[in-house]
Amino acid sequence: MRRPVLWRSLALLAVVVCSSGCGRFRMTRECRELSEIVEAGRLRIDQATAPRTPAAYRKSVPLYRRVADQLRRASRASELRRSVEEYARSVDAIGPFVQNYAEALASGDAARETTARKELDAASRKERIASRRLEDECHGRIQVF
Repeated sequence: MRRPVLWRSLALLAVVVCSSGCGRFRMTRECRELSEIVEAGRLRIDQATAPRTPAAYRKSVPLYRRVADQLRRASRASELRRSVEEYARSVDAIGPFVQNYAEALASGDAARETTARKELDAASRKERIASRRLEDECHGRIQVF
């Protein structure tokens, strides 16, 4: 008579452990996938912009959109969806600033180039902040602002 109770208890314990841990494993897997998308995207962008010419910067503009789209498609966990969307928007927003910078470089106008570079730097800072928030959420760090 004790045997069925033991098996039921073990089965119940297994269900509880799996249900409580599966969400965390799913989120960890999603975080890894997002990280791979970001790293691969950054590598492609760095390679495209390595010559540091107007043409190279123009070539990199669609890569930002591609990374943002990949992030949106990869986001599944409801806990991460808002942070991923915020980060994807910040990545997507960099493209037009890169385009403006490329045009400013091509124009040869030093003042225009400086202004475009400052705007690009500001957009990049916003991207890094959104990236850190997503990283914090993936790694479970406490955010203190």
